[in-house]
Amino acid sequence: MECKEIIKELRESTGMNRREFCEYFHIPYRTVTEWELGNRHAPDYVLRLLGYYIQVEKLGNAGNADGAGSTCNTGNAGGTCSAVNADITGSAGTVDSADDVCNTDNAGDIDYVVHVEAADGAESAESSESIESSENKEKKENVETVKKKKTTGLIHIYCGDGKGKTTTGMGLCARAAGYGLRVLVYQFMKNNSTSERKVLALSENITLVDGLPQEKFSFQMTAEEKAERKAYYENQLRAVTRKAQEEGYDVLFLDEVIYTIRAGLLEETLLLDFLRGKPAGLEVILTGQGPSQELIELADYVSEIKKIRHPFDKGIRARGGIES
Repeated sequence: MECKEIIKELRESTGMNRREFCEYFHIPYRTVTEWELGNRHAPDYVLRLLGYYIQVEKLGNAGNADGAGSTCNTGNAGGTCSAVNADITGSAGTVDSADDVCNTDNAGDIDYVVHVEAADGAESAESSESIESSENKEKKENVETVKKKKTTGLIHIYCGDGKGKTTTGMGLCARAAGYGLRVLVYQFMKNNSTSERKVLALSENITLVDGLPQEKFSFQMTAEEKAERKAYYENQLRAVTRKAQEEGYDVLFLDEVIYTIRAGLLEETLLLDFLRGKPAGLEVILTGQGPSQELIELADYVSEIKKIRHPFDKGIRARGGIES
């Protein structure tokens, strides 16, 4: 059985949806999603531990007070979890590794463990694969606490003719990700080669949605190109906002969306409707010159970056790592 099937079976055996499962076991939602889609492979020890904890919880809920409850048999072969009447004796710290209670010999088979005993004082296998360090555990708990407290999502607008609108938005995304929040980023009117994307892509808390590989300024477009771009950007806005809502992101950054509206390449009503009905906990960042009065009235933060001086006025073009 493949990893994605095992994960899905384990989750469904708890009766939880994906969000509840992630919160209960302190696993990032994005990680479990990737496992279930088959885009990433969950380590075998994680599968075994999850199966073990689920069986323990089930027996505990059923009123079994004779020990830890049950064990899991998944192992490297990819079997499924199913165990009956595991009696773990000795000190509470005896079973510290999935390997102490889990075993699989037959590839793809469902194995049943009838009785597992760990004698008092037996040696624990405290490997990095089976036990999280207290530091990592504490970090996960802190992240989970943060996310539970993220109930108020506000709207930011960074506008004006000065340099720094995108820079500000990207900096806020980095801060949010470092705090444990999940961030979704889409850049209108830009290709996928801006330097900041390479750094943000290193964070597992940030998802970057690609746009077109080649872009141009609106004044360089023909009427036909503008019509095509308008249809494309409106579909992208619908897709990205839907993803932010359905997958429970904490922060959504729509870079240059205001400029796109101003250039006539996106209907403002689509953005306004989304902002008025967005999830209460979703933080939204908007950038670009010339926001409408309606957008300004909806926003909680409006910061204008005013140009006093810019090197472009002296003929100095955009420099890699500074402007691009």
